[in-house]
Amino acid sequence: MSAPGVQTAVIGAGLAGLSAAVYLRRAGLTVRVYDPEPPGGKARTLELVPGWRIEWGPHSFTSRAYALFDLAEVLGIGDRAVRLTGAGARYLVRGGRLRGAPFGGAIRMGEGFGLLRGLFRRVEDVAGESVRAWVARRFGEAFAAGPLDAMMTGIWASDPATIEMEAAFPTVSALVRSEGTVFRALSELRRLTARLQAAGAARPAGTWGFPNGMGEVAEAARAYLGDDVLRPEAVTNLAFSSEGPGYDLTTERGVSSFQAVVVATEAPAAARLLAGLAPDAAAALGEVRYAPLAVAHWLARDAAFPRGFGYLSPANEEREVLGAIFVSDLYPDRAPPGYRAFATMIGGGRHPEDLDLHVDEVKRRLADEHLMLTGRPVAITGLHVVRHRHAVAPPALGHADRLARVHAGLPTGVFVAGSWCGAGAMDDAVRAGRAAALGIATGVHANSDPSLSLKSHVA
Repeated sequence: MSAPGVQTAVIGAGLAGLSAAVYLRRAGLTVRVYDPEPPGGKARTLELVPGWRIEWGPHSFTSRAYALFDLAEVLGIGDRAVRLTGAGARYLVRGGRLRGAPFGGAIRMGEGFGLLRGLFRRVEDVAGESVRAWVARRFGEAFAAGPLDAMMTGIWASDPATIEMEAAFPTVSALVRSEGTVFRALSELRRLTARLQAAGAARPAGTWGFPNGMGEVAEAARAYLGDDVLRPEAVTNLAFSSEGPGYDLTTERGVSSFQAVVVATEAPAAARLLAGLAPDAAAALGEVRYAPLAVAHWLARDAAFPRGFGYLSPANEEREVLGAIFVSDLYPDRAPPGYRAFATMIGGGRHPEDLDLHVDEVKRRLADEHLMLTGRPVAITGLHVVRHRHAVAPPALGHADRLARVHAGLPTGVFVAGSWCGAGAMDDAVRAGRAAALGIATGVHANSDPSLSLKSHVA
C-alpha cells in the first residue's frame, strides 16, 4: 500500500476529501477525487449579487482549528487567514431581549453563582454522559438550560442532552478528569495553548476566517491538485475488485480499479456505498444522525441589531429562530454599500420540520424576530435561504463506540473521513482526511494521525 505508484480514489470533494487528496498528493501518491458537486462541500462562498457574498456553510473557525491551519499552510494560503476583529461582542436572548455575553445580562445572578461554584467543585466522573448532564452536575440546571443550551445551538444546532461530553470536548473532559476541577483544567489548557503558540504551532486566540470566504480553501486545493485529479462524477457502486486485490469504483462513465479508497462523504452516503463491501461498518454509519438547518441570508439598510458576532437563543426562550450571525460586522465587504448582511439559523434539532419553510414564512420570522429584539421594524431587501438536510453531525451519545465499529468493519485499504469522525467541525473533517491519507501512505490500517496527536487534543 505504500508503493509510490499506489492508485487511490477519494469519494467526496468536501474538506475531508480535499484534505485526503492533498496529503496523498504531497506524499507522492496518485489520486483521483470523485464528486458531482463543486469542490469544498459546505465550505463554499457564493456571490449572489455584486457585493453580496454568502457562505454555503460555516463562516469562521477558532484559533484551535490546527488541522485547518496546517492545510492552509500546505496550500500556500496560511497568510490569508485573518483574525476577525468584529467578532468580540456576542449576545444571548434572555427574557425576549438581547443581552451581552457574558457580563451584559446574558448570565443571570443565580447562574453566575452556580458557574463560579462549579469552577472549583470536584464531581465524580460519569462515563458516556451528555454535555447537559456534565454541565448541570457542576454548574446547575439553570445554567445548563440557559447559556449552555444557547452555546450548543450555535455549535451543533442540537439539544446538549443528546451530545456526548467526551466526544464533543475531549480535551476539557480529559483535563477535568486528571486535574480534578474545571478551574485547574482550564489553567492547564491555557498553559498547553501558550506552549503551542510559543513554538509557532498555534495562532493567537480568537475567531478566524478568510477575507474572500471559506471558498478560498476549496479553490486553493483545486489549484494544488489540478483539474485532472477532480472528476465531476457520482460514484454509484464500490466493490472488491474482480481482478485481484483492490476495489472497483463505478460511475456513469464506467468502472475503474484502485488499490485504496477514501470514502469522504456524509455518513448516509458512505453507508450506502459500503453496504455490500463492509456491512458492519455501514450499519454503524447508519446510526450517525444530523441536525438539519435552514440559513436565511438577508440584507437590510435599517437593521437595528447591535454590532458584534451575533446572537443565540436557548430553547426555553421558545423563539422561532435559533440565532443569527452579523456577517457584515465580521467581514465588512460582504454586503453592498449602505447595507448590513445577516445569516439567521432556523430549524436544527429543535424543529427539524422548519427546514422546508416557504420563503415567505422565513421572511416573516426574520421581521418578527427583529421587531421583538430591537423594538423596531426592518425592511428586508435581499433574502436567500440555504437549506442543509445534513447540516452538522453532532457527536451523539455512544459516539466513540459507533466510530470504533465503523473502523473495525472496514476492509484493508478502505478508509472513511468526514467531520462526523470527530466533533462535527471543519477542523475534524480536515483531520480525518489527513489521517486517512497517512494510513494509506504508511500502509497502516487505522484512521489515526500520530503527527496531529498533540495539537488535536488541545481543542
